[in-house]
Amino acid sequence: MERDRSTERILKGLLGYETVNRLTCPNCDDVTDHRCSYYSLDVHLKRGRPLEQILREKTFGKSVAPGRRCSRCRTTSDTEQYERMITAPEVLVIHLLRFEPTQRRQYSRKQSDPIPFTQDLDLTPFTVNNTILKYRLLAVIHHQGSIEFGHYKTVAKAPGGKWEELEDKKVKKVSINAALDPENHAQHRNFSGSPWTPYMLFWTRIDGHIVAQTVPGDAFTDSKHREDHSDILGNTNGRRYKRLRNI
Repeated sequence: MERDRSTERILKGLLGYETVNRLTCPNCDDVTDHRCSYYSLDVHLKRGRPLEQILREKTFGKSVAPGRRCSRCRTTSDTEQYERMITAPEVLVIHLLRFEPTQRRQYSRKQSDPIPFTQDLDLTPFTVNNTILKYRLLAVIHHQGSIEFGHYKTVAKAPGGKWEELEDKKVKKVSINAALDPENHAQHRNFSGSPWTPYMLFWTRIDGHIVAQTVPGDAFTDSKHREDHSDILGNTNGRRYKRLRNI
């Protein structure tokens, strides 16, 4: 048990981060912030869109929370919401959600479209107060196949700064392009010719520190502000973290 708690503390220190989700009532303009904690950033894909565009338009873009009851005016309505980071992990894990349900929702399928990204990732626009926060690519897990079967390989930066491809027992020297564009650098295809697709991305922080321990009232440029801590307590032991998903 003590070993489990020690492992969790290490993971929180390395991968854990917090966001604040701001909701604005359309009837009384009351603003509520929900603080949430995560180990990875899950990204729902949009076909043909680069990673940074998906983050801007979908992951951290404005959306609607349907049928939310306002605690101030007691009305129930669709409420606008959006999310910003208030703390930053040393290592950011981005999970590209490639397996999506079909229209009948009885089965899932893999979304194999390429998702362009570069070796540098600027998350500054998605932080409270636009605090500088930048990352550099450290490793990519690629998947080939479908939801029923497939194969994984990793392209990662070695301690000396060179890039390596790790596939089963094989390790070979590659360029960073093997991480950014695996399909054009693959020497072979298995599983009925299905393409290699990035599945999980690992980034190391190169600029920026913990963004904010508290959320100031003008952090989102709104004048009315109230923090809701019902989902997360103020002490570390009370925080709820999303568990790491199985790869």
